[in-house]
Amino acid sequence: MMQRHLRKLQAVPGLVKGISSYVQWVIGHKFDDIAPSTSVTKIKVPTLLVHGDADKVIPLDDHHMLCNVAKKEHIECLQIPDANHDSIDKIEQHFSSINEFIERHLKTSKQTS
Repeated sequence: MMQRHLRKLQAVPGLVKGISSYVQWVIGHKFDDIAPSTSVTKIKVPTLLVHGDADKVIPLDDHHMLCNVAKKEHIECLQIPDANHDSIDKIEQHFSSINEFIERHLKTSKQTS
């Protein structure tokens, strides 16, 4: 996401690289090391990725990319039709799917305890 926003500054040679280097220095991490596409591959617990297909902040392609690189035994993906980035009402309409995910994994967790 950061790179997507910084591309708007490409008109000034070296500016994107300079900003990226500075931010990485300030936070103490390289973007590639903390990128969602890297982090999602390290998840070892059941996780549900929920994304609206009308999100204007984070493109749906980002959700698809994360779902594709994630370890399928730990990650499930749910796409909410017509939901924007903050469409709580749309997410609430799909609470049964979210609740089913939670209940299924709580039962599994209790059986392994």
